[in-house]
Amino acid sequence: MKRSFTRFLALALTLTLALSTVAAVFAAGAAGDMDADGKHTAADARIVLRIAVGLESAAAYVNSADIDGDGKATAADARIVLRIAVGLENAADYDRPAPADMPETKAEIADFYKAAVRRVVNGEAGYTKKEWQTLGDLNVTGIGMVDNLIRNVAAGYFRDETNAEPTVNQKGSEDAKVRMNDFTLTDYSKIVSATCEPTADGNYAIALTFAEEDTPHRGSSFLAEVGSVLLWEDIEPELNSISALSEYQNIHVRYRNYTVTATLTPDGEFLALRHHSDILIGIGRAKILVVTLKDKTVEMENTVLYTDWNY
Repeated sequence: MKRSFTRFLALALTLTLALSTVAAVFAAGAAGDMDADGKHTAADARIVLRIAVGLESAAAYVNSADIDGDGKATAADARIVLRIAVGLENAADYDRPAPADMPETKAEIADFYKAAVRRVVNGEAGYTKKEWQTLGDLNVTGIGMVDNLIRNVAAGYFRDETNAEPTVNQKGSEDAKVRMNDFTLTDYSKIVSATCEPTADGNYAIALTFAEEDTPHRGSSFLAEVGSVLLWEDIEPELNSISALSEYQNIHVRYRNYTVTATLTPDGEFLALRHHSDILIGIGRAKILVVTLKDKTVEMENTVLYTDWNY
C-alpha cells in the first residue's frame, strides 16, 4: 500500500509539473523551497520526493526537505509542499521558530561563517573536498574540427562530476588548512544576500550569495578569498600556451551567483558545505587555426563540495 501510494504520488507530481500552479509565496531559506526561489512549487515537491526515495542527495540543497520537522524527508513532506503550491495549505503553519542566539543579520551570518572557516584554517577539522565543472554548449563556431579542438582544450582544464577525484584532508594537516579558503572579507556590501534558518535537529542552515565579479585578478578579488575561482594571472599564460590560438582579445570570465551553502552546529562546526557559481566566459575576439571568433560566450557551472567533516 505504501509503495503504491509513493508511485502514485510520483506520477501525480510529474504530471503536475506540466501544469500551471498557484504558487504560495514562501521566504527563501525555508524548508521545502528546494530551489530557493522564494516560493513552494510542484518542482520543489518533486525534488523532496526524489530525496525521500534516494534518487537525490539532500546535501545538494541549502534548504531542508523535511518540512514537517520529523527529522527526515518523506513522501509526506512532498505532499505538504505540493498542497502549499496549489493553495490547499498555508506555508506559515510549518514555520519553526529560530533559536534565540542564531545569527540573523548579514554581518552576524558572515561572522558566524567566518569563524567556522577560521577554525578549519587553524587546523581544527578534517574533510573531503571534491570540485567539478558542468560545461554548457561548446558549439561556438559550427565547424566540427574547430569545435572539437575547443572541447579537447576545455577538457584539459575542467573535470566533470564523474571524473572529479575527492581529496581527503586529514585534521590538522597542511592540506586541510590550505584547501579551505581563508574567508577574511570585511566589506559586507559584496554579500548580496545572507540567510540562516534552523534545521529540524537544532543546527543552522546558512546561505551567502556574493556580488558578480568580472575576471578576478590577484590581490583585488573578493571571490578569491571566498572560494574557488580562476584568476586572470592563471588564465593568461594558459591562453598563451595554446598553439592553435594565434590571437585573442577582450576575454572575460564572469562569476555570477557565487553561493556558499552550509549546515553548521550552533558552536560553529561544519556538517556540510557547498560552493557553487555560474560562470559566463566571454570571447571578444579570438583566432583558432583559421577560424575567427567574435563576441562568443560559453556558460559553465563550478561546484565544490566539502564532506566527511571531523573535529
